[in-house]
Amino acid sequence: MSQGEELMKRLIIIFSASILFLLVLSGCGNLFAPQEVLTANDALVSRSVSSSVYYPDGKFLQMETGILGPEADYSINLPYGWQNFSPGEKNLLIYAHGYVTPDMDFSETEEYALINGALSGFVGQGFAVAYSNYADSGWAVKDGTIRTRQLRGYFVDKFGMPDNIYLCGVSEGAIIAIKLAEQNPELFSGVLAFAGPIGGAKMEFDYILNVRLAFDHFFKEAVKYAASLGSPEAKSLALALGYAEEGEDSSAVDVRPDLLPPSYSSGTVFSANMAALIGSIMMQNPTTVKDETFEMASVAVDGSPLFPAGNWSTNPAFIPEFVFTVTTALWYNIYGTQDLLEKTHGHMPMDNTGIPYIYMDFSNELPSDFEIFEVERFESSRDAEQYLKHWYQPVGGLRIPVVTLHFMRDPAVPYFHETAYKGIEGTDTVMLTQISIDGFGHGTLLNFEGGTLVPKFGITLGHIVGAFNALFAQVPPFSTP
Repeated sequence: MSQGEELMKRLIIIFSASILFLLVLSGCGNLFAPQEVLTANDALVSRSVSSSVYYPDGKFLQMETGILGPEADYSINLPYGWQNFSPGEKNLLIYAHGYVTPDMDFSETEEYALINGALSGFVGQGFAVAYSNYADSGWAVKDGTIRTRQLRGYFVDKFGMPDNIYLCGVSEGAIIAIKLAEQNPELFSGVLAFAGPIGGAKMEFDYILNVRLAFDHFFKEAVKYAASLGSPEAKSLALALGYAEEGEDSSAVDVRPDLLPPSYSSGTVFSANMAALIGSIMMQNPTTVKDETFEMASVAVDGSPLFPAGNWSTNPAFIPEFVFTVTTALWYNIYGTQDLLEKTHGHMPMDNTGIPYIYMDFSNELPSDFEIFEVERFESSRDAEQYLKHWYQPVGGLRIPVVTLHFMRDPAVPYFHETAYKGIEGTDTVMLTQISIDGFGHGTLLNFEGGTLVPKFGITLGHIVGAFNALFAQVPPFSTP
């Protein structure tokens, strides 16, 4: 078997294993049958509320679900008798979820299945846990912020004031959490922000766009060629990216997610079907890595590396990690662009006019010289820039403890967000603790073992628990006003 065929086999194993693990975990969401069902009406709730009492492992657990505001489902889980806990033990954890494509519901995502399993552990430790589905999807920082505040208020009105209220956000939920920490510190005791674009929305969308533009430069023709040979995956990808078989290609922001199978709304499903294709394009020579792969990995935009500097030369897992990274960014480009432009009324919020794009020229896997390359150019409009600034560009000035957790080779939200936020908050801050993990993955650590990327959910959970413990240690026993 050639090295190229072996790589494809490994990539398929990687993503198949990821899906299998997620499917196994998703089956663990409803382990306990309700023993009692009650209904109630509340002025803050637009529809009926269902309340159930569960009996896991001989312990009482009270669960309430309902709808706050316009179509924002919520769930509250708390140990039975939580209101009568001893002073200092009445803790509430509110969870802000990550990005959900516009045509999906949060309850349909892998994240929903995973957090239900993870958050049950907090309930077992005596925490009340609450989270909202939001009323909006896509880039939902605005609505997520409103619904998270609303859920906090509803909980307090219904169950009483906790001694401490912790806010945990992952990915898009992390920037929601940072926004609330900066603008409404009186509502929360402390914040854990995991894998978040906390350098700002514009920084994140610039990254996604720049990966797409670099991919167009190096591999657009290869995708079109694979599509012409009859590859269904290549044809689907070419259509979604706006690559015309004949004539002029569409803009990098004129994407067509509707031309992909509906199941591709899930990033996991998209990666499972597209990673092998993208990997094969990057490995056109079956015995060695194609030079263009290293060249794209070395791209710098306005003098800053687009990908982790030197990763291609020092990391033995470079190829599978890079394939995963590019595939993830393309998924966000395809599914997030239209949603963002709809929220900005079709006006462009990103601007790359006058910005130089360069890469390191390779020949037989050896770097030679830097080359400037031309990309599609976009000019932003002020109102669209203001939208991203308001939803959201962090400003710093923290007054409550914030702990951030980030993998240093995050394929979806690059680690440079952490560096940027440190600059925003200031080096002399006592409220910000940043925990960096030398690893690859977005939300879940992926280790390179036996030639494959293996999801490490247990290790990931350990990092999250460690970060939460660091936050817990900084919050006084009675910090809620």
